[in-house]
Amino acid sequence: MTVNLVYKPYFEVERRKYRFRILNAGVGRYFKVAMCDAAGKAVPMTQIANDGNLLPSPVTLNQLDEQGIAERYDIVVDFSKYKVGDKLWMVNLAAHATVTRGRTAGRS
Repeated sequence: MTVNLVYKPYFEVERRKYRFRILNAGVGRYFKVAMCDAAGKAVPMTQIANDGNLLPSPVTLNQLDEQGIAERYDIVVDFSKYKVGDKLWMVNLAAHATVTRGRTAGRS
């Protein structure tokens, strides 16, 4: 997965809220985005919009719904809860098939 054409991107943030626009620009993959801390604990995020514009009210989630091709989600993450130096990861929880020597494994 890339972000702004960068593989394994790194983003230093201040202790405040940030808005992220997540677009699935893949040609054949689905994503289920979540954030976690160094202990693997889910980091809550607030979804504020999707393809159809702003949601009627913000929704706090630990992971987003599975995101199809060309779908967009806008989320807000509050980094004020974390200390300087803490690390968080944005991860994809969706299982993907892998092709090995002509066989497909993974997603059923």
